[in-house]
Amino acid sequence: MLGYGDLVKATIPHYSDVLKQGIMKPSDADFRDDIKAKMVEYLKFLRENNAPAALNLYPIHYCHENDLDPDFAFFDNKSKFFVLDDNGLNYTNAFDLLYDSFYLGNEESRYP
Repeated sequence: MLGYGDLVKATIPHYSDVLKQGIMKPSDADFRDDIKAKMVEYLKFLRENNAPAALNLYPIHYCHENDLDPDFAFFDNKSKFFVLDDNGLNYTNAFDLLYDSFYLGNEESRYP
């Protein structure tokens, strides 16, 4: 046995729809009720095996689904739309908002 178990890790990326729909600020984020227990179990398994979690984020799709300014989907911050969260952070693009939503969704589910 060569012992690559601690060197090579596999993961399955999830789409951002693992989060509850209609989230407009990361502090309100949580996993969908129908998959929350499985997501926590999955993330716990990854953590126990020192494997990464992966999420596919599509900011333009998020903006379209939530009827937001399409410019909010891009990193150039040309959109006049922004989100001021309860945590005091100002989000000027959808990617940062979605990324923090996934992180805070983990926290809300009691998965650090």
